[in-house]
Amino acid sequence: MLDFLSGYRLDHHSREINDILPEIVNTQLPNVGSYFESRIRQTEETKRINAGLLINGELGLASSKLTIDQEEIKKVFFQQDAKLVNDIKCEVLDIPKVH
Repeated sequence: MLDFLSGYRLDHHSREINDILPEIVNTQLPNVGSYFESRIRQTEETKRINAGLLINGELGLASSKLTIDQEEIKKVFFQQDAKLVNDIKCEVLDIPKVH
């Protein structure tokens, strides 16, 4: 089942199986890790964020919307007016209520 669900788009099924995720983890099936890795996705918005200087200590951003505003991501995670920037890859974890 997890192999099948791995290929689906962002927000396809994650809210529906969220309550059974602890049971899925406890089964210790060999494909559990690859399923979770498959839920790390890039959206069109996050693909466009490819350079910046991260603010130290910022751990994450939770959004109730399927799309996250690019400017909101930049404001929360990146130092504004930074002279030095790093290459980055911005991704979304498609597992609700995981912090």
